[in-house]
Amino acid sequence: MQTENRESRVGQWAVLAGLRFLLATIVLASHARHMGAALVVFGPLRLMGYQVAMIGFFLISGFSIAHSVRHPEGFYRRRLDRIYPVYLVGLLLALVPFMVWGPVVTTHAEKIGAPGSLWDLLGNAFFLQGITVRRIETNGPLWSLAVEALYYLFAPLFAKLRVRHLLALVGLSALAYVGRSRLGAGDWAYNMNGLSAFLLLWSWLLGFLAYKHGREIWMRLLLVAAAPLLLLYAPPTPILAIPIYLLVAAALLWPPKLGLLRAGGQKTLQYLGELSYPLYVVHWPILVLLCSGGQHHPALMVVAGCFLAAVLVYHGIDAPMRRRLAARQALRNEAQNSPAAA
Repeated sequence: MQTENRESRVGQWAVLAGLRFLLATIVLASHARHMGAALVVFGPLRLMGYQVAMIGFFLISGFSIAHSVRHPEGFYRRRLDRIYPVYLVGLLLALVPFMVWGPVVTTHAEKIGAPGSLWDLLGNAFFLQGITVRRIETNGPLWSLAVEALYYLFAPLFAKLRVRHLLALVGLSALAYVGRSRLGAGDWAYNMNGLSAFLLLWSWLLGFLAYKHGREIWMRLLLVAAAPLLLLYAPPTPILAIPIYLLVAAALLWPPKLGLLRAGGQKTLQYLGELSYPLYVVHWPILVLLCSGGQHHPALMVVAGCFLAAVLVYHGIDAPMRRRLAARQALRNEAQNSPAAA
């Protein structure tokens, strides 16, 4: 039984990795269209909508953090090591369009002004966008990493709370989400004072709860029956938003058999999942670079440029950094377990 559960969990991580790549591609499709570089093959992805992609990301993030926080020692370091190198690349890329086109970048869709002050840059560097500073518009999607950082900050506390307390937080967040217009909330990317983090906390906590309670009826009802109703309050709700949400929820609740992912399927999904984070972080500044200054490149070239940048960042920065950190951790563990340390 333990072997079967372990195999199911391994298969589940592979499926979730593939879903992360799908969600990142949905976001890319929405943003490429915004920049006037929509591909015909991306049409169905645009019908899914970036809103459900973000909620899917938070569901999967909550699930994975519930797994990681089981080992609280070094939790914050592991999280920072995992996300910051690529995040910093995305932040630096956000400055490149201003170096090329000047303090005002004109894309096919809008005019984007440079950050107003050094404080804005520092605030973005320390995940404070949406809390005390505005996001840098040449890499707008980084706002969600600031939300993630807040969730990471409180994750050890969430792990100690009782289920009923977490459900109370889910309920409060869901109520705020439904009534966000009365709170003066706008687009998730532009709210301040951490409001977006609270409005979307319900989705992250549902993923967090699903890690331990995914087999319980109340958890399945919450994820599959109740939570999708909230998507109707995220207008415009694309036609395929609910099926995509349910696909993510099903992957959290019903781990697949590992045997279904043999013959290279598991490795392929894992690799795509690894690419999803660099793709999400770097695609927007690449779109801005290729769709500014009156340039008119073929849509295929623009989208291919985003994927190529993600591959380069992953193999050039993300993967080597993770190997280095893993080796350092192995040495640390070896030192702790050595007879001398004992």
